[in-house]
Amino acid sequence: MANFTQSFRKGCESSEAFATRNEKWIVTAILAGFLAVCLRAIHNNGWQGQDFPFHCDYTRQLLAHPDQWFYMSGTTRPLVRWIGGACIKFAHGDDGYRLASILFSILGAGALAFMHAASRRFIQSPLLRCSALALIAFLPVTVITTVVYAEDTVALLPFALGGWSLVKALEAITDGKTLGYTALSGLALSVGSFGKATFLITPVAVFAAVVIFLLWKKITPPRAVFILLLGSLAPALVGIWLTMESKKELHDLSAARSFNWHGTGQMTWRSVLWPYARDRRIFAAPGYWDKVADTGGGTDIELLKFNNYSYPALLHLAIFTDLLGYTNIDRDAYGPHRPEPQKTEARLAVCWGLFFSVPTVAAVLAFFIQLAWACLRRNPLSAPSRVVWFLFGVFWFTPIVALFPYVDGSYMGGYWLPRLVLPALWCFFFLLFAAADALPPRWSRPAAGILALLVAIQASFNVTSIWF
Repeated sequence: MANFTQSFRKGCESSEAFATRNEKWIVTAILAGFLAVCLRAIHNNGWQGQDFPFHCDYTRQLLAHPDQWFYMSGTTRPLVRWIGGACIKFAHGDDGYRLASILFSILGAGALAFMHAASRRFIQSPLLRCSALALIAFLPVTVITTVVYAEDTVALLPFALGGWSLVKALEAITDGKTLGYTALSGLALSVGSFGKATFLITPVAVFAAVVIFLLWKKITPPRAVFILLLGSLAPALVGIWLTMESKKELHDLSAARSFNWHGTGQMTWRSVLWPYARDRRIFAAPGYWDKVADTGGGTDIELLKFNNYSYPALLHLAIFTDLLGYTNIDRDAYGPHRPEPQKTEARLAVCWGLFFSVPTVAAVLAFFIQLAWACLRRNPLSAPSRVVWFLFGVFWFTPIVALFPYVDGSYMGGYWLPRLVLPALWCFFFLLFAAADALPPRWSRPAAGILALLVAIQASFNVTSIWF
């Protein structure tokens, strides 16, 4: 046993040393691998994702009427269709959508690069930084969200760039750098509002981050004013203006979603907050359209029956599998067709994913408690840039999930799918690796080695389950 422990420690030290010397090349290899998986999914028509006919109609409307930015719903945004329309002008028909998806994949790789660059401020171990990047890059939800022609794909880069530049602004030495990085952050979040309505919330995260840094005396009041004006107020005004314009343009349309503030009963708070014992069925990796006998709950589709699964279970399942079968070119009109060996690999991915989802929840909750205590004592945390990513994640994730008990169609409409909260999930997973990095040295190095091994196995299951 002593020999095994000694060998394991030496292996961890060697892995850390290798990552330290070759981090740039490891990151390059991860991003290249990510692009290869995306291109394979595009080859298999993965760009034809959720609501694709709607997105096609929207794109055609923008091409025919460039002054009409909005379509069918007040939450729609034109950025993805502007990009798609430009690609269609260059390459007609389906080739235009494929070209747009390739461009989105490159932008997604850029978002991942910014997430890794940001992690340098709060994860000291190169091995942990590379492991965190590999985990989020090869998640099926990351690949699918990146290639599908929909609004979620254009949210990734503005989110990552906005957070990265905000950290740079908060930690800048000179006023000039603070101003420059703040302007970049505000610009990224403003552009994001043209892509996804959820960016209306991010100025609140910026405001909260500035307040905490002021409380800890990490920035001066004049710098705080700069950041609040350019990084919070400006994007907020852009988001509010877009919302008002959409309401003006679509004033004659009824609301696309209905709410019952007494609760719809479709997804209760019990289902939102806590798993059921019956959730263990997710380890069979069911598909989105898999059917069972209709015993109530409005449908015979297993995953869409009201309160049949908890939200944590559905989220875990959809993070680690291609739930809708978009990467399989042989899928039929009624849902995914997942043959072997991809079915077995998907089951393994769901099971192995528990090594990440459960500790991530614990890490996020622990950081929340740590942050609250640090704010009460006005005693700054080490690596305070973690605060930015925690706040960005929480303010993106919480408003969406908090509506589930009140929105009609929370299950049937697929509002629980993780593509809607993917930027927040990236933040939360990075907090897990930051927590491992913050352990005492005698524990952090073995933890880094173990996590790197777990990530390598997880990534292999993820990729093989979506490679057709």
